Amino acid sequence: MFTFICKAIALRILNNTAEAEDVTQEVFLSFWQDPKFDSKRGALSSYLSMMSRSRAINKLHSRGSRQRAAERFQNMTPMLFSTPTPLEEASQQEQAQAMQQAFSQLTKAQQQILTLNYYEGLSQSQIAQRLNMPLGTVKTHARQGILKLRQLLQDQLG
Repeated sequence: MFTFICKAIALRILNNTAEAEDVTQEVFLSFWQDPKFDSKRGALSSYLSMMSRSRAINKLHSRGSRQRAAERFQNMTPMLFSTPTPLEEASQQEQAQAMQQAFSQLTKAQQQILTLNYYEGLSQSQIAQRLNMPLGTVKTHARQGILKLRQLLQDQLG
């Protein structure tokens, strides 16, 4: 009974049977591994329905992110496999040097957080855990670092 409800909710949101089945399986696996349900706060069907809805929406957002990434890659493919002209190479070197110089002017915390985020692909939550910092502090350092980089690069490159 609960499986049917969860799958129906996920199917209505995702409009894809295979993904709806995946979401349903994730919901029940999550519930089995870490039951956070409190019968005093509501019915089990309501709890599982909300979990299904949340997971389905997350999957929907993830699907959109993957599609946008694939489109960006397709648009970049000709640039990745073409040989740059000497002028393009010189411009790229100039930009790389400007980036290194601007990056060196950031605080150590900003450098560390931006490196973990952009070069190692960690999320801000993962960075906060790794550096044992509050998430808000990580977000602040990242934002301030990006703004400072933008300003420095605009000054250098025009």
